[in-house]
Amino acid sequence: METATDLPAEATIEAAALAASTGLLTHSLSNWRDREIAAGIHPHVFVLFAGTYAAMLLVLWLFFGTDVNAAIALGVSTVYFAMYFGVPFVMLRLADEATSKPRPGSFGSFLAGDVETYSGRVSGWGAVAQLLTIPAGLIGAFVAIGIISRLAQ
Repeated sequence: METATDLPAEATIEAAALAASTGLLTHSLSNWRDREIAAGIHPHVFVLFAGTYAAMLLVLWLFFGTDVNAAIALGVSTVYFAMYFGVPFVMLRLADEATSKPRPGSFGSFLAGDVETYSGRVSGWGAVAQLLTIPAGLIGAFVAIGIISRLAQ
């Protein structure tokens, strides 16, 4: 089997161009095994996650909270939001400190390191992107829908 070092220089350049055009990883992974692996997601990521959902609710309240029927539905959604993020927060606060995980390192070291997931290692930035892409996209969609609905009135 030929490896990349056995191929002529032109073939290596073509392979790199093909990898770049298809979105494959082309940078060096020489330090991959030496990178720090986080024990889990850093707590600041969960704060960012809850913040994006709070921003989503804020956008919905700003654009659609003027109608009574919509305000009732948004009120119920706000209560569900508080339960969805509040119950795990309260349970973690009530948990026995002896069974808790070790204190996480800095957020910067989390982003510079890796996270072990079910499907393999992911960089810290990749884990944050995977968690926040959909909520951030929904915020953009809600803003666009709100603007369109205001312009249509």
